[in-house]
Amino acid sequence: MKFAKLDFKILQHSHKKETNEINRWWKGLDVATNFPFIRDRFVECYFWMLGVYFEPHYAIARTFATKVICLISILDDIYDAYGTYEELEIFTKAIQRWDTNCIDQLPDYMKLW
Repeated sequence: MKFAKLDFKILQHSHKKETNEINRWWKGLDVATNFPFIRDRFVECYFWMLGVYFEPHYAIARTFATKVICLISILDDIYDAYGTYEELEIFTKAIQRWDTNCIDQLPDYMKLW
């Protein structure tokens, strides 16, 4: 029982370190200022990846995949909640072609993404 409790505490500490790292990255992006319309859900994304990569030695994959899912979540909110049809047409064309020349036509929040 003592080893089980110790293992639990070690695993809990590992998850806390990972969420702290993701939180620093998330705050470094300054998401609250740059994208005020999005849902702040990096913890939810982390739990999704925790379900996929649940073993302790997958910490790097869990962290990386969480960051990718967070960026996809921002993109989803741009499309679903905030962007106008005209802006999204230009944005979609720019993404499909990987064309940086379209950046001047986009609003500031889309340029950041």
